[in-house]
Amino acid sequence: MKYFAVCLAITFAFCAELKAQNASAPATRAEQIESEQAAKAKAVSPDLPDPAEQRFVEVENDVRHVLQGSNVRLQLGGLPTPSGFALGPAVQWQNSQDTLRVNSWAIGSVKQFYSVGTGLELPRLTSQRLDVTLRAAHLDMPRLDFYGQGPNSLKSNRTDYRREDTWLDAGVDWRALRHVKAHCKAGQLWLNVGPGTSDSVTSTNLKFGPDQAPGIDVQTNYFVGGCGVGFDFRDRPEFPRTGTALFLDYRRYQAEELSINSFHQATGSVEQYIPFFNEKRVIALHAAANMTFNNHNQVVPFYMMPTLGGFNDLRGYRPLRFYDDNAAWVNAEYRWEVSTGLDLAVFGDAGEVFHRPSQFSLSNIQNDIGFGLRFNNQRNLVFRIDTGFSREGFQVWVEFNKIF
Repeated sequence: MKYFAVCLAITFAFCAELKAQNASAPATRAEQIESEQAAKAKAVSPDLPDPAEQRFVEVENDVRHVLQGSNVRLQLGGLPTPSGFALGPAVQWQNSQDTLRVNSWAIGSVKQFYSVGTGLELPRLTSQRLDVTLRAAHLDMPRLDFYGQGPNSLKSNRTDYRREDTWLDAGVDWRALRHVKAHCKAGQLWLNVGPGTSDSVTSTNLKFGPDQAPGIDVQTNYFVGGCGVGFDFRDRPEFPRTGTALFLDYRRYQAEELSINSFHQATGSVEQYIPFFNEKRVIALHAAANMTFNNHNQVVPFYMMPTLGGFNDLRGYRPLRFYDDNAAWVNAEYRWEVSTGLDLAVFGDAGEVFHRPSQFSLSNIQNDIGFGLRFNNQRNLVFRIDTGFSREGFQVWVEFNKIF
């Protein structure tokens, strides 16, 4: 009897345990898989980066906050080609409905160029299609090179002059269609042109007279007005991989003191991006022209002429190397992505300045070749380094703006 009672107790205990297991076990195969996944999720620990990588990410976020802050940030670049490294604070404020934006800036460079100004923007004024902007700005450029006029100017004739621009203007941007944007702008330009501040070259007014440098002896202020239109079918304008873009612009420069210096200016550019290998390779093509028109008894002052030479046209030549009434140039780049955030590029540039359209000649075309690095965050260009080689040597550019 005693043994019977023990066996009965063991049998009841076994049955109870079996019943509990059956109650907790999944009824179906799907429930079993779900149960196993839940158990695995509880056991898995997060894959955290090592301390050094975490610190790098923290520093990167801090730098991004300083340079790209929503209200106060440091702006890199933004001054004309010969300014050198430029840096300064920029402040932007907007109301809660984002119907009013105010921005101010003060940028200076290692070569004593500087720009200060403020602007008022009324975005999305009518159904998100119309933007109105007002701007007041001052730009001081104390060392602008001038080598003489025309495609055959000599590098040995390098001089420098100073130009100060003070702008007060208003503009309207109209998003006519998804890929079409038109704009108009009008304003007052006060000019001051004088001797350059460089100690290494002669001042322009001491080497060139009015025949070689029109306007060197007199200057005038301008009322400037004009309109333009852009047709943009690129995938992302700041760092495109595919698509086409066309931009046209017209401006009238009405000289206020000397009508002889009044002129019209028309500019145009076209871009084409051809991707392949899943957009890891891109051929980028660009062509542009900057043309001036006036009466036979009028002249364009040398300091208002189109120029070639610098980080965005002929990268193998010094900044502002060639001056004349008209300029045309082309650029071609082959880019390939070597890693996330870094592209390599090889390029070629060609261009020419000329006094009249009939004087354009293939024999006067200047050209260069080179290579570069493109640092990006997949959607925007962060900065680029270009090295260009020409018959006059080589130039290295570190820029925070895209090439075109």
